[in-house]
Amino acid sequence: MPRKNCRTYFDTYHGKVSQLGYTKTAKCYDCHGAHDILPTDNPKSRLSHENIVETCKTCHAGAHRQFAGYFTHATHHDPDKYPILFWTFWGMTGLLVGTFLLAGLHTLLWLPRSFQWKRELKRRMEKPRRNRRQRRQQKRRGKNA
Repeated sequence: MPRKNCRTYFDTYHGKVSQLGYTKTAKCYDCHGAHDILPTDNPKSRLSHENIVETCKTCHAGAHRQFAGYFTHATHHDPDKYPILFWTFWGMTGLLVGTFLLAGLHTLLWLPRSFQWKRELKRRMEKPRRNRRQRRQQKRRGKNA
């Protein structure tokens, strides 16, 4: 088994659950074997095309060919082997970061206007409120002056 797969175990569902402390999850040896690890193209391998469904059924009773076809060690760090996963990960990460940057920039640009509105509201609240008659009288005085 390639060393790269050993490193990617903790990127898989089983590896993440294991890191969280759940001890009843599949470990490497549950799928690959302990002393009988063989390449997947060997018909005697637990992960060969002929045996993989049975290997999965040891833990997942309802496992079938499509279930066993799941890319267990797929990682978004390998653009050569998993280009769609790699570019999807970076596209979604870019979208997320871009959204937060745009929202942050919008907030920073809107902040001065918010402070201005707050000052204007405070100024208006401090002024005594006039009714229509008082406003008309004020206008007449302004014209006569």
